[in-house]
This record gives sequence, structure tokens and C-alpha cells, in this order.
Amino acid sequence: MKMRHLLATAGSAVVVASLLTAAGPASATAAPPWETGPCLFTAALNCSNLDPNSKGGLVFYDASGSVITGGNDLTHISDFVGTTGTPARTNASLATLSYAFPDHTKADSTTWAAVSGSASTNFPVASPAPVAALGSTDPVASLTATDGNVQAPAQVATLDATAGYANIIQVRLKDSGIGVPSSALNNAKYFWSADIEYNTGASALGDGLAAGSWKVVYPVPPVAATTTSITTPVVVPATNPTASGSAVTFQATVNAADSTHPAGSVHFLDGVTDLGAATYNTGTGLASLSGQTLSVASHSITAAFTASVPASYAASASAALTFNVVNPDGTSTVLVAAPVSSADTSTPVVLTATVSDTTTPATVPPGSVTFSDGVTVLASGVALNGSGVAVKTVAASTLSIGAHSFTATYVPTGLFAASDSTGSPITYTVTLPAPANVIAPALGAARVGVAISCNPGTWTYAGVYSYAWALNGVAIVGATSSSLGVLTASYVGKSVLCTVTAANPTSSVPASSAVALVAAGAAPVASVKPKIVYTGIAAVGKTFTASRGTWTLAPTSYLYVWKRGTVIVRSGATATTYKAVAADKGKVLTLYVSAFKAGYLTGVATSVGVLVH
Repeated sequence: MKMRHLLATAGSAVVVASLLTAAGPASATAAPPWETGPCLFTAALNCSNLDPNSKGGLVFYDASGSVITGGNDLTHISDFVGTTGTPARTNASLATLSYAFPDHTKADSTTWAAVSGSASTNFPVASPAPVAALGSTDPVASLTATDGNVQAPAQVATLDATAGYANIIQVRLKDSGIGVPSSALNNAKYFWSADIEYNTGASALGDGLAAGSWKVVYPVPPVAATTTSITTPVVVPATNPTASGSAVTFQATVNAADSTHPAGSVHFLDGVTDLGAATYNTGTGLASLSGQTLSVASHSITAAFTASVPASYAASASAALTFNVVNPDGTSTVLVAAPVSSADTSTPVVLTATVSDTTTPATVPPGSVTFSDGVTVLASGVALNGSGVAVKTVAASTLSIGAHSFTATYVPTGLFAASDSTGSPITYTVTLPAPANVIAPALGAARVGVAISCNPGTWTYAGVYSYAWALNGVAIVGATSSSLGVLTASYVGKSVLCTVTAANPTSSVPASSAVALVAAGAAPVASVKPKIVYTGIAAVGKTFTASRGTWTLAPTSYLYVWKRGTVIVRSGATATTYKAVAADKGKVLTLYVSAFKAGYLTGVATSVGVLVH
């Protein structure tokens, strides 16, 4: 741990006095004048200094069952009021709260003016647990939201302004007994009581009680001791000393002697400087103050607790925590990539960041690195190894094709400054691999009269295809489509070849089909058969005429062949007629027509035979 930047100061655990002081109750030095004693009931609380008409004291509870000794709601001072001292009368099950206004002209407190504070309610109480624990012998008054109103009667009653009587009301609780004598302890005029001070005015009273507030002044509530302990601070990064500029969170825990975490406030101090009020959780007692950025120095940090009800809980301060802030060591971050400047999508890209300490003597910085591509984070929290190196492998296939800018940012822990490689980003290019032919291009049917096409075959990493054709090994100018069109008669017997070039943004690669020899086209077909035409009777001496029929593909020439049975009796391109001779008598004459078209096979069709008489 480097301490060369530490600036020592004479900080000390000084707590700001105003955070720890609080005004004491009015009864701190003297009880109210009517609390004279000796009391009639030796079991009463604080006997022998008690109102002679009181059977014991009162304890105030909030809705959760926590004991309270004051508050700032004069319209509803508490949710429950329980008793201490003398138990309830036999068979008593109801408790009623009232307010009595002290009068210095009347020595007997039972003759003071009094008003109702609540309706009669049943006891014992089932919940909350602390109040339920009082049992059936301790009367408990349960106050609704509209009960326990001190403010209204205090504003309308004629109040005694005599010193010691002003701003004090005696709170009384009575129980109800059934079928019991009314003498001694069971006399209905006696009550349990507590004296509370209230302030309905616009400013604090002489003892500091604020307007709209109340507090118990007799019997004097015990003041519970508290302890405040500061914990090791949570630091980003978590070290002590910490580097300047780091955001620090200070924490402390408050505990009271009664095992609670009393309401109040916690302030953290740097020497005598108040850093501010902490967030304080009364459920756990934990107080936190975050976001503190301290100067380069040695600091003395303390936590000071002030109770919301000083009459119930004492203030406390923690021991001092010496917390040092130092200047961090400078660092540099260098990023390299492999392959160096470009890679295709089949290749992993290895990014290596090296973080170095730029101070003397140099040590290996701890922490992590964030790798980025422009504003896009590729990986964060990549830990540095013992040599200050962090490595991230990125599949190039996860990156877009084209230009990229890789950077590395060092996130320090401990006493080191952050740094990054943004001043020297790596300009990188991601490409596709060259196309590769898996299955060769293939030609369709190569014959006259048919459109020939070229299937490009199967490729990897191909983007677009282009085509070229060759006839007898010579390129066909202008033939750049995947089809050469319908082959004419001039192609018959010649060789045809197709070359496909596959291209992507990286490169282009050609591949050729097998050579195909162009065959003659399919022969013409007679859609209407040839026919021997004559008039009258087919007899010897009759002249017959050839009808060649109707043919597809528009043949350019025809050949006529006349047969007597299987013997050719006349043939030729002009042999369109035949005159029957004596040898034909009793024989069948048949006409054969051959149709010719250049580049196509010869079509042949036969007429129906004619019997010569």
C-alpha cells in the first residue's frame, strides 16, 4: 500500500456540541406543586412523592406498542395508555381517560376541572404484544383516532397561569369495578395519573418544548443510554486509505440500553465539520451517509446520534475512525488486437489490454477492464491478472461487417487512477471469408429449341452471383444472365459452358459447370396426319395425290415416299402424285412423309393405306 501521497492533519474526534445537547424536562429540578406526598397507597409509583389522590403512574404507547414520552400531535397523544403501581379493582374491565386542569387555589386535585379524553374501553388488550403483556390487572385505555385530544380542551378551558401550573395537564385513568366496596383503594374518586407539559402556542416554551408538542414531566421518564458505533466505511473502491475522488459511504449503528434503536438523527462529522444527516433506519439502527468525496488528507470521522425524545434517550457519539485519502498512482492502458487490423467472421478477435503504473516505484495495478466497440460495451468487469493484463476474445461473427473502433477502459480498485486507450483506439475491419464453391454450377438441357439455364450451385459466404457463357471455348459477348435463352440451329453439335462468379464485400471467386454438347432439337410432329387424296374408285390407272398433313416447328422441306405394301414404288421431294399400275391391283398403297428443319431431327408420319381395285 503506497502512502507517499498521504497528507497528515491534526484531525480529532470532536463532535459538534449542538448535535448532542437537548433541553431537559420542566421537572428536571422540581416536581409539580401538587405532587406532594406522602401518598396514601404505598404500592404507587414513586411513593412518597405523588399526588395523594393518585394510585400510580401512566405509560403511553404508540400503535406498535412502543413506549413514548412525548410527541408532536396534540389531537391524539397516543394509541394506548397503561398503568403502573396499584392494580385494578376486583372485576374491573373498563378503563377511561380524562384530563384535569391544575388549580393552585384548590389543594385537593380531585376538585379540579376535568374533561373526557376517551370513551370507556375494555382491558386487557389483545395486541400489540407489549401492551397485551400488561395482563388483566393493569388497566389500559385504548384511544381511537379522535381520542387523546389535548389541544381542544386546553384552548377552551380557563387555565391557571401560576408558575408551576401553567402549560401542564394531569392525565388521569380510572377503572370500573363491579360489586365491590368504594372505600380505600377502591374509592371511585382515585385514579392513576401522569403530568404532561403541552405547547399550543406559536413558539417554544422556556424549556425548549416546541409549539404543537407535548412531553411527560412527572413521573419523570427514565433516560435510556445509547451507544453509537461507526463501522468500516463502504468505499468505491473499498479501501482505507482510498484514492481521491472516490465516493465513500460511511455507516454507523445506534443501540439503546433497552435493546431498541430509538428514533432520532445521525450526523457524520469530519473533525468538527458536519458532513450531513445520514439515512437512519430505526428498525435496524443502521445509519448511512453516501456520496462523500473527501480531500487528500487524514480525516477523523465520527457519528453523532441525537434522540427525537431526549427525555427518553440520551445522545451518543462514536469513537473516531481515522480515514485517509491519498492521491492515486497514475496509470496507462494499452490495447492490442490479434489479428492486428482485420478479421473475417470465421476468426476470433483477441483483445488484450495492459494496464501499467506510471509512478515510481511502479506496482501492478489491480482492478478490471471494460472493452468497448465505439459506444457499445463488449465486456465489462474483465479482471486484470497478476501482470496487469486483461484479455477478451470476441467472435468476429457477432460484429457487423465493416469498420470498428476498439477501446479499453481501466476501472481501478485501491490507490490507482482510472485510464483508457481512447486516445489510441484500434481501427479494425471485420470482413467475410472469400466465397467457396461446395456444389459446382450445373447446366439445364442443352438442345436446339430449348432455353438453357445455369444453376449457380451451392456456395458459402456468397453474396451475389454473376454469369458468363462460352461456345466452343469462346466467350459469348453480352451473355451475362443465368439463361442463354432458346438455342438456335447454329448451336447444334457445339459445346456450351457456364461460369458463375460468387462475390461478397471481401472478394469474388469463379466456378464453372461441366461442358455440354448441344443436341439437335426434337423432330417436327404431324398434328394432322398425311393423307392419300383421290376421287372416285381407287383402281388401276387412278392418279393419287399426296396431302402432307400439318406439322409443328414449320418444316422447311418434305420427302414423299409411296409404298405398295413394303415396296417403295415412288419417292422424292416432288413425288406428290402416284398413278396406280396393274401391279398395284389388290395391294395397299401407303404414303410416308418426312419433314425437315435445320438443327432438328427429321419428323416422319404415315397416311392411312388405300386398297387398289
